[in-house]
Amino acid sequence: MDAKEFAIEQMEMVRGMLREWVADITQEQMNTRVVEGGVHLAWILSHLAWSEAGTVNKFIREIENPLRHLGKSCGMHSTVVDEAENYPSKAQAMATLEEVRAGTLEFLETLSPADLDTPVKDGPAEFKTWGSIFALIGAHEAHHNGQISVIWRRLGHEPKI
Repeated sequence: MDAKEFAIEQMEMVRGMLREWVADITQEQMNTRVVEGGVHLAWILSHLAWSEAGTVNKFIREIENPLRHLGKSCGMHSTVVDEAENYPSKAQAMATLEEVRAGTLEFLETLSPADLDTPVKDGPAEFKTWGSIFALIGAHEAHHNGQISVIWRRLGHEPKI
């Protein structure tokens, strides 16, 4: 397995886990927070889409984030609020998340494994190469999957594993 295949495998595996956790959470439960003062599922789903679209587009494709309008409600350092009108519905958020991932995978498929060694221009220190960005996408989603699993349990569901 090369780096490109690994990135695809990781993103697909982590997304499958997210779909499982989110499937039985209702729209009414979308604002359940991980902990008091923490983030909720509505924020997490929008944040993941905003972040992935922004990271790939800004640091690899060198274009503006097509989801920049979500930045105020779910971007880095945004204030998480409970009012549902500040976030897309569960269905909308999941559709956007899937659309962004499809675009990421479609773009990744056009690259060679060697392309993943391309240095990132003007990015944060942890973004050394294009490959490191794709690695972050899976790791970032896995991080938030941990939060979703806590929300799942707070809602009274049994552990998945």
